[in-house]
Amino acid sequence: MAGALGMRLSGPRIYEDHIADEPWGNVGSADLLPCDLRRDLVLCRRPLPACIALIDVVAASIGRLRPPGTDSSVFLSGVSPARIALG
Repeated sequence: MAGALGMRLSGPRIYEDHIADEPWGNVGSADLLPCDLRRDLVLCRRPLPACIALIDVVAASIGRLRPPGTDSSVFLSGVSPARIALG
């Protein structure tokens, strides 16, 4: 995300009990400012419809792979439908 925004992230940080001397991510770029959050949100939201469509396709595929006559909760829990029928 930092690379896509052209921003520098991470780097040295001061915590309550220690200092974390971490390297900067995306060295040579500008510091992240509060006004950059809007661009970040737009960048995150842009692929969201494609992600939702992918989840729908995967969910539909799982439904097609389920053995006929089985309840999805039984199938997804890993319990064999034959074992349930045998009692």
